[in-house]
Amino acid sequence: MRTKLLLTALPCALALAACSGEAEESAATSEGAYGEETLEAAQPTGAETTDMTDAQELANSDQLDPTYHGVWDYVEGTCDPMSDMRLEITADTLQFYESSGEITGIERESNGDRLVSVSMSGEGESWEQAYRFEMDSSGQFLIVSGVGEDAFDGLPRKRCAG
Repeated sequence: MRTKLLLTALPCALALAACSGEAEESAATSEGAYGEETLEAAQPTGAETTDMTDAQELANSDQLDPTYHGVWDYVEGTCDPMSDMRLEITADTLQFYESSGEITGIERESNGDRLVSVSMSGEGESWEQAYRFEMDSSGQFLIVSGVGEDAFDGLPRKRCAG
């Protein structure tokens, strides 16, 4: 009986030893996969560098990307031009009900929000204002809140048709 047990255990032990050797060989191969060849392949080519540069310039420029362009109003608003929560956004301007502003800078935060610096004017006054634009994943709702010393909580706005 003891001989049968040894004969049964021997192939299992050999199989485990073989697997262990394969695992070590596989680990060595994996290490090579992350070696110099992979690092070189991961380096951007000229075209990829240009694409990344364009994206960085767009993300940190004075032009707001088209995702935000259009007319927005409070979620319960009518989108009527006389709505006091209506906001029209273009690449370089914001038009509120009683004020407007020229975008002077945009920063993209790591979470995707935009910090938008604007030179505002309205009702005979001029001022600098920073806004945070936070858009939902559908692109149909936007929260615009104030940043800095004039911070205020934003209200959700819906994208208006047309």
